[in-house]
Amino acid sequence: PTVIVPTLPPPPMVTEPPPVTPTPTDESAPTTAPPVVLELQPTEVPPPPTRIVTPAPDWEGYRTAITQVVDNYATDIKIQSTTYLDPSRLSEVLVQPVLVRQQQSVCWLESQGDYYTYGNRNFEVESVEFDDEYHATLMARIGEDRVLRKQSGGVVQDYGHEVYRAIYELVRQGDRWYISCFQALLEGDPVKCEVKIKTPSPCQ
Repeated sequence: PTVIVPTLPPPPMVTEPPPVTPTPTDESAPTTAPPVVLELQPTEVPPPPTRIVTPAPDWEGYRTAITQVVDNYATDIKIQSTTYLDPSRLSEVLVQPVLVRQQQSVCWLESQGDYYTYGNRNFEVESVEFDDEYHATLMARIGEDRVLRKQSGGVVQDYGHEVYRAIYELVRQGDRWYISCFQALLEGDPVKCEVKIKTPSPCQ
């Protein structure tokens, strides 16, 4: 018998891809992309707020200044104004309303032809209290011989030796303390200070 052998088609031919020929480039150009450098802009940080430091009140210094002002008035300026009838220094230690009140007192003495003399004077501070760093109250005990005299000679009234308490209210203006009110306190008087302005007054 005849044997028929089928003829198989030849296997497909495998073709290799053509080689890739590199494209000529500029040798100075980098073969890869340069890294991207991000320049960070400095963030402006605002400076911290300036801290204002307020100095603490100098209570001890205030106390010393207040005592000196009251003592200066009681032992020097008051005598100059009511004995020698010279009110020129009252504004060194007094402010309104007590300033005008004491000026009125000097004018009244001048108009009456009188003056005061003092002797055996003793001035003692009892206490100093502060409402705040601008307002204070001083309590004092005063002893003195006081005589009202005529400029022409003679005695109008001899008050003898007086011992009494006095209240002084003070205010601070700038770096200085001034007396804004003072009043003698007799036994049983309420502890308060009040300035009474006389109207009409020869001190106008």
